[in-house]
Amino acid sequence: MTLVQKLEGLFHRRKKSKTTPAESGSNTPDDGSSTLVGATPVDATKKPNKPQNETEKDSPAVSGSDAWIGRGILFLKLTKDVSEASEILAPLKAACGATVTLLESIQAVGENKDAWRELVISIKRHLSTLNQQLDRIGDPHLSQGMETAFTVPVVEYQETLQTILAKVFEEANITEADLTENKGNIKRLATRIGTTRIEAIIINRFSARLKESNDLLVTSLQLYIAKETGEMKETLGQVYSLLVTSSVVTENFRHGNQHARCLEGTRDGIIQELDQWARMVDQDRRICFVEDIAGVGKSTLAKEMVSRWEEDGLIAARFFFCRGQFGASNAGDVVRHLATDLARTFRPLRKPIYAALQDATLLTKPFATRWRLLVEQPLQLLDGSYVIVLDALDECSEDGPTDNRTDTRENLLEAIIQTFSHSSNIRVLVTASSTDDIVSTLDAPFTHSIKLLSTPQQRDANTADLRRFIEHQFSRIRTWRYTPAQVDALIERSENSFLFASTACAMLRRSLARSALLTELITSSQTVGLDGLYLEVLKRSAPDAPSRQAVAHVLEAIITAPQPPTLADLINQLSDVEDVSGLLHALSSVVHSDGMDDPIWIMHATFRDFLLDPTRALDFAVHIRLLPEEPILT
Repeated sequence: MTLVQKLEGLFHRRKKSKTTPAESGSNTPDDGSSTLVGATPVDATKKPNKPQNETEKDSPAVSGSDAWIGRGILFLKLTKDVSEASEILAPLKAACGATVTLLESIQAVGENKDAWRELVISIKRHLSTLNQQLDRIGDPHLSQGMETAFTVPVVEYQETLQTILAKVFEEANITEADLTENKGNIKRLATRIGTTRIEAIIINRFSARLKESNDLLVTSLQLYIAKETGEMKETLGQVYSLLVTSSVVTENFRHGNQHARCLEGTRDGIIQELDQWARMVDQDRRICFVEDIAGVGKSTLAKEMVSRWEEDGLIAARFFFCRGQFGASNAGDVVRHLATDLARTFRPLRKPIYAALQDATLLTKPFATRWRLLVEQPLQLLDGSYVIVLDALDECSEDGPTDNRTDTRENLLEAIIQTFSHSSNIRVLVTASSTDDIVSTLDAPFTHSIKLLSTPQQRDANTADLRRFIEHQFSRIRTWRYTPAQVDALIERSENSFLFASTACAMLRRSLARSALLTELITSSQTVGLDGLYLEVLKRSAPDAPSRQAVAHVLEAIITAPQPPTLADLINQLSDVEDVSGLLHALSSVVHSDGMDDPIWIMHATFRDFLLDPTRALDFAVHIRLLPEEPILT
């Protein structure tokens, strides 16, 4: 039974319970003036001079009124989407819209035009208010105990619409056949009705009834919203407390807040391709895999797409991996964060996710179980098309942590294939450096694969984007006049790497002899590739052996910290380093640091990998003597 049928049955039960012989014999004109709550629907066929001794049982006028009311109900049932609607308020919204369309199409005559206009404006205003309230929570699915309290005001309002329509249909002598023949074509029905002649005073009283019923409906809706919103906030808070085990800073990492968006005018081709993929109806390629060497701007591209799709309401969840970062570096972190994102973004998913978390052992179960209950099954409840973004999958740990060895990259890859290759409405964008296990799994016929620098055309486009980026960075350096030749030279030395170019530009911003430094960077055999550039940054930050030890000690503290430390943390706990602030300033092209209480982090995973390899970092290598569970900073 549809909701409209339920409302219709409730309407008839209310009508039967409220109508008495005395009421049915009343000679009160049918003017819509009776009180709405608990009132009998207006009898659209009663006449002022009707004898008072007629009863409901033998009154042909009353049975005629029932017929007109029935035609009003039939009209609303025939309206598009009304009878099929399952939500509690969708039928009423459709009924309001249909009534407005019908009344606007009727050519009211003479002094009644203004009254009709005011009535239509009232219904439109009520519908607007209703939609504004619903925007806060979506169309409500009522819980036990709320149904009667909420459906009664809906029926009250719909009764008034039916009575208005009954009056119009009576005047035009509209039959059920007329309604059926004009199903779905309200304007044709309006033409059939022609001009209605209903007294302005009666129309105005209908407006008063509608206002009264609308006030009751909005009050009921606000009470429901207050109750439901409170429950949902409580549920979301419970989900958050169970799933989120790391700091706000780490959560920001997982959301990609450490990355910038693409410079305007760059990456236009790939951005357009990704946007088309996200919106196309292609059941076979719901996984998009963007790969290439480190440093070409994959995370920046992912950040750009998240920002764009978020503005369009397409993002379901996102996760930006950060190698070695607690809470953002293994497959288990993905499950917790995606579930949190889904619960935060989609109100209907909060209760199912919270229900799954009632199993106190869930977060210790195998990865596949957690993924199924907290990600895959909730996604199946979503209507509409959405995208999930997983950035830097190569930075996900291949091995699981000690507390759950199933949280491996291999298991995450398997879950991605199983979930999204068969999903009908959810897509996933995965970015990663060219790592064998990831490429062999995702570079497949069932995925939309993009390698950023695989063709001459792509490399040419990348060079043009790199030129635009370098010119933009150079233009921000005050009092320095650069030449096109210097831009060309840095492009060539960068070898298509945005990371190399951005690190070099950061060094130039700090330099007091920029042209000389740039010449050294683009000509010295010591600054070829990222390793050479990183080593140059470290050498310039520490000119002597004690300084090199201090640099290594600070970098070790940053790398092993369970959460990104602040400058205050480092100063308080690294008493053997005399000038932590000055040292971080010297490392600002590879380490992010702002104020005293702002988080500090390694800007790119390639620098972390470089530091942990003694054959590459040489005297600056970080030797992690302590386990991650025993960091220097606590």
